[in-house]
Amino acid sequence: MSQMTFSDYEYSLRKRKTKREEWVEFVRPYYPNGKRGRPTKGIEKMLRMYPVADLVQSL
Repeated sequence: MSQMTFSDYEYSLRKRKTKREEWVEFVRPYYPNGKRGRPTKGIEKMLRMYPVADLVQSL
């Protein structure tokens, strides 16, 4: 057995990205950063609030 290199060790700790994490990375460049006006909510929080608001409106 040979000694692990640093890159082998880092790769062994690598975690697979979930679909939600991939979606957040896709949306983040288009999400307002809150430099002007009201401070924005976090993107993860907003992605949870939209489906709930849609559900309440459909009732």
